[in-house]
Amino acid sequence: MTVRLTIEGEVAGIQRTGVFEFGEYGPRGEEGGGASVEDQIRTGFLLENAGEAILNAYRDAVDSSAPFRRGIHVDRGGGQHALELDFATPQNGRKSDGSHFQWGSSSDPDAGPNEHTATGGSAEEQMAVLINYLRHVRIDSTSPATFEWGEYSSEGILDPLKVVVESPSVIASNDSPGWADGTMTLVETVDLEAVVDKTFKRD
Repeated sequence: MTVRLTIEGEVAGIQRTGVFEFGEYGPRGEEGGGASVEDQIRTGFLLENAGEAILNAYRDAVDSSAPFRRGIHVDRGGGQHALELDFATPQNGRKSDGSHFQWGSSSDPDAGPNEHTATGGSAEEQMAVLINYLRHVRIDSTSPATFEWGEYSSEGILDPLKVVVESPSVIASNDSPGWADGTMTLVETVDLEAVVDKTFKRD
């Protein structure tokens, strides 16, 4: 299963769809790259540490021996669904079917490298194109990116995730020549554009 991030926005003066395939999910391989994803929930509660008065009322009415440090929590959907992505993508990397991992606006290696695509390019070119998209494209709830991996995909049991990107970092170094290694945090977000479209029934 290829781990994939799709970013839509204006790059080099034109609206583009950048597809970044970070490698196959699993250990780092010679041609197939490797990507790992840590799936987590950042919990958040409405009251949490703000429930002192309620706790005192509980102790007075129900259990005077209740510890002062026992929290009161109300779950109203707070918190975040976040994914920690680590990837290692080889230059000229290929999938198990022999096709190249797409890196930007085109799956054709002959279309680049340039500002918006580096499929089949060097590690440095791939790093530069990914960062260029992140520099120029607004990624938020009005224009989220799409993340696919494992069961969150068209082949899986869950839909791909709409996400925003936090703290992306990509490294091309002499220690791993020919490889673009990187990390980023992807946080699931509401797609407000889809909400507006549905509310006003846009065609």
